[in-house]
Amino acid sequence: WNELTMYRLLLWDILPDRVDRVLHLDGDMIINKDLMPLYETDFEGKDLIACPDILAVTDRKTYCIETHKEVFREYFETGTYINAGMLLMNVKKNRGTGLLSIYEKAAEELDYVLPFPDQDLLNHIHHNSIRYADTLTYNFPAYDGTALNGGYDYDRVKEEVAIFHYLDKKPWSEGDHEIYDLERFFWDTAKDTVYEDRLQNELTVAILVL
Repeated sequence: WNELTMYRLLLWDILPDRVDRVLHLDGDMIINKDLMPLYETDFEGKDLIACPDILAVTDRKTYCIETHKEVFREYFETGTYINAGMLLMNVKKNRGTGLLSIYEKAAEELDYVLPFPDQDLLNHIHHNSIRYADTLTYNFPAYDGTALNGGYDYDRVKEEVAIFHYLDKKPWSEGDHEIYDLERFFWDTAKDTVYEDRLQNELTVAILVL
């Protein structure tokens, strides 16, 4: 795992006092709609606003239960395990509460059996203080979209999805090119950036290697 993901656990304490909330987004996401309605959501006293991880309760449920400590079983069986790719964090509530030490202690108590390290710790520590947002709007899993809620094609994604998340495989590397319609969404977006040529080259190399 990229150690940079662990910095999510520090945001509560390293952001300046003037910051009351922060919206954390993974780098493998496409933002398709205005996120201000999400950003302004009332925490209702909770620590986090996040989306249930659909894959952790469907395709990967058995794997998740088998590879985690028993305490995680409830999260997976009840569908309340979140994906940490999109997190709206209540910094004001949690600043100065010593969360880093709490995460470190929890990791030790779990014998460091954390297949999804920072994500597992966020789920474990904040499980009872999460307000849930709609996954298919704010953390849409790209390669599973064709099988969710009646199926998504390019036009439906453009119309309904605010945050599109390329979990696991990436269009610019190994990809999953059988689901071209949802990879096309990435390439159409890439055309509006300065990175298109580099991404195309990386994809060509990846395909040749495969």
